[in-house]
Amino acid sequence: MEKGRRLPRNHVASNKGITEKRSVVPNQKSFSFVSAVFCAAFIVYIIQYEQPDIHSVRRILSDEAADLFSSSDEEPFPTSPTNSCSPRRNIVFLKTHKCASSSVQNIFNRYGYRRKLNFVLPPRGGSYIGHPEPFNWSMVPDATKFGIRYNILTHHCRLNYDEMRRKMSADVVFVTIVRSPVELFESLFSFYSLQMFYRERFDTLGKHAKPAGAYAARMGGKIGFNQMLFDLGMDEKGFENASLVHDYVLFLDSVFDLVMVRERMDESLVLLKDLLCWDTDDVVVFQLNARNKRYKRKLSPDLLQRLEKFNSADILLYRHFVRRLNARIAEFGHERMAEAVEELRNRTRMWYDVCVQKQDFQSKIINSKRYFTNKMVMAYVKKNQLNATCDDLTTSEPIFTEKLVDRQRYMFPKPKPYRSRYRYKMKRWH
Repeated sequence: MEKGRRLPRNHVASNKGITEKRSVVPNQKSFSFVSAVFCAAFIVYIIQYEQPDIHSVRRILSDEAADLFSSSDEEPFPTSPTNSCSPRRNIVFLKTHKCASSSVQNIFNRYGYRRKLNFVLPPRGGSYIGHPEPFNWSMVPDATKFGIRYNILTHHCRLNYDEMRRKMSADVVFVTIVRSPVELFESLFSFYSLQMFYRERFDTLGKHAKPAGAYAARMGGKIGFNQMLFDLGMDEKGFENASLVHDYVLFLDSVFDLVMVRERMDESLVLLKDLLCWDTDDVVVFQLNARNKRYKRKLSPDLLQRLEKFNSADILLYRHFVRRLNARIAEFGHERMAEAVEELRNRTRMWYDVCVQKQDFQSKIINSKRYFTNKMVMAYVKKNQLNATCDDLTTSEPIFTEKLVDRQRYMFPKPKPYRSRYRYKMKRWH
């Protein structure tokens, strides 16, 4: 065949017997590009209009289920995206008796447990670290032996500020909570059955002559009048000296970053959230270790006056920090505070609806003999047994403490179950 000569379209190659035909084929690259653009546009449309709100779903699912929707390194409770601050993770919460402190403690327990932070824990189980002795690092395992540093201290101990700061991070935040001293003592008297200790009914306290110092004694060396200042580290010998009390209150004001007030709990929680740069859900809390209302006593004016006299040091403390809280609320902004409180209440109601089936007496819900239960105290029956957040919100202190000890079991080879040192039987005094 001559070079350059074209063959007819229907030419048959004689030596192969194959008919060669030219067919018109569309440009495959152009077709693939158009298809890819169309598919991408369709996917964007579906994502924009059909994708569920993942964060809303995560709020009502267990964390195990939530992992299907999020990356493994995302925290279960995201911090507020509008804040430029960084979440604070090093905290000392000085737990005061009968000031709703178990409820506030649950906030720090949840936050630290979910983020695998290191807790200062009672080495023998229970709720106390050293108390009534002032806190000392020799009371707990040495964290440096395990190559870690403690992040959170939140169990009962008496304040020893300089000692506590010595091994905590430089950016540690100090928080505590106070309550109306008379209401506190009424709760204290009921919870610890102090009629057995004082050998006197609640309504007759201070009514009859008693030997000098009869009311100065403390049950177990730790429970008695002016309980808040005792927990906060003041020497009880100075309780009768108003000048010494005043100076010590000013000292406390200088070392605590926030002193919450039980009677202004919502506002206190908002200020706590703002201080720590946390999310609203981080400070949602259910009332824990609280008595049923039927066991709360009414106070006569005469009894109220006597109890104020016996708790005069705590009265000075309480009034000071109520004024300080009011000043901080004003600085925060009343309108802004009202909006934040409403948001907190809405989130609390949402979680309560998701988590709680009902409330019942603690002794009926916690059947194990490993834990001390008080017949007057209420607990929660969970609605959603598989939701880890619900589990944390409704877990009492001794059970949560065991969870924390189990997480740090390398520091506690043989953790002991919680057992109360004070098991007074209820008795009615006439």
